[in-house]
Amino acid sequence: MTADDSIISGEAQSGFATEEGWRESYSSKVDGDPVSVSVGEVKVIALDNLASVYIPCTPPRQAECKAERTHSLMSDVRTIGESRVQGVPLRQVLMDFAYQLTKHA
Repeated sequence: MTADDSIISGEAQSGFATEEGWRESYSSKVDGDPVSVSVGEVKVIALDNLASVYIPCTPPRQAECKAERTHSLMSDVRTIGESRVQGVPLRQVLMDFAYQLTKHA
C-alpha cells in the first residue's frame, strides 16, 4: 500500500515460535512505548512504525499427532518513508493492516 512518499509493507509466515520468543524478538526494536493488545489467542504488538500479529496454530495433520513444538502464524507490517500520520493513529492503521494480512494468510 502506498501514499505519496510512504509505503506500508508486510509479510506473513508460519513457524514454530512461542509467544515468549515472538515478544522477545521485538524487545530490541522498541523505540518508545509499545502497545500490546490481545483478543483470545490473537496477540498484537505495535511500535511507532511497526506492528506484528502472533497466533498460535497447529496444522490439522500435526494436531492429530499431538505435535510437541508450538506452531504459529505471524505477520509483520511496517512503514517505509515518512508518513503523514504519526502516533496512535498510525499504530491503529498498522495493527488493522497486520490483522487483515494475518486473517488472509
